[in-house]
Amino acid sequence: MIAIFASRPTGIPLYEARIDERAFPAIAAALEEEGLSFSLRGGRMTVPPDELSQARTVLYRKGLPDFPPLPDEMDSRSGPEWIERMKRAESSTEFALYVLPGVRDFRVSYGCGKCHYARFENHTCDRVWVRMLVGSSFKMTEEERLGLLSFLAHSLSGLQVAGFSIIDENSPDKVSYCRLDLRQVSGKLKVEDCEFACD
Repeated sequence: MIAIFASRPTGIPLYEARIDERAFPAIAAALEEEGLSFSLRGGRMTVPPDELSQARTVLYRKGLPDFPPLPDEMDSRSGPEWIERMKRAESSTEFALYVLPGVRDFRVSYGCGKCHYARFENHTCDRVWVRMLVGSSFKMTEEERLGLLSFLAHSLSGLQVAGFSIIDENSPDKVSYCRLDLRQVSGKLKVEDCEFACD
């Protein structure tokens, strides 16, 4: 049986959204394999602050978490508090993207249709999209695509769609897209759940 509690008691959550407990064993095994510390408390898996980036990278490369985040009640998604929360999620996501080899630049966007005409009204903001400009050294396996989509889906509670586009800096017209609609997923996340296309 995998030990869920690690030696160090303090830490920060791996993700803002709550992780499905069915994903804990695979996450724990991946972190243990790399000698990383973690603990489980209050339904959230935490890691030491100095190991957060490494832990997220390990999970991204292995396509984890392999279950969608637990659904949360849709709280208020408007006003200053929501904007501040969204900025924190953007900052955390940007920090994670900096470690991906070959990524030259990127833009993280959380939002919904209402963001185009009602900045402070009753938003749903249940989507996240990342645009990445990459160099020739950038490569991503199917497992890593799933891992990035899962990371994005866990980056803010209440998200239903996560996706990203990859733009080759040497061929700006060459764009590939990858999208995960959590509303269409039941059970474990699989590569087949990801919509992938190239222009």
